[in-house]
Amino acid sequence: DLTERGFTKKSLVVNFRSRGPLQAAPKTGGAYERLNFATGEDIPPKPFTVRLHFAELDDVKPGTRIFDVKLQGKTVIENFDVIAAAKGRNQALVKEFKDIIATRAIYVEMVPKVKELTDATAPILSGIEVVEAK
Repeated sequence: DLTERGFTKKSLVVNFRSRGPLQAAPKTGGAYERLNFATGEDIPPKPFTVRLHFAELDDVKPGTRIFDVKLQGKTVIENFDVIAAAKGRNQALVKEFKDIIATRAIYVEMVPKVKELTDATAPILSGIEVVEAK
């Protein structure tokens, strides 16, 4: 639990960027919670483990939804095809990245490999876990 290690909703940011069909960021309230947890205080860099959860829920064929994933501006997965990697539809897949250094923010960016985005080609992400490295 990050709270036990001194982190609160005011001391860490998860900044998610997608170039997919979502035209605007989700609004605070309803089913969404704003993930901007930063304060103006100086925070020393710390290593984190980041787990990205994926599951292809749409009826797409392998090779249809291909994208790169970046953490902190560095490409960590290239030409990712969730359905091929998970060996089928509706299969959970977790990619873990250790020692991701962050001070005030963890940046996640999904970069599609197609020029024309549709619901079937836009990058997907089912969940994010961020755990301070021990």
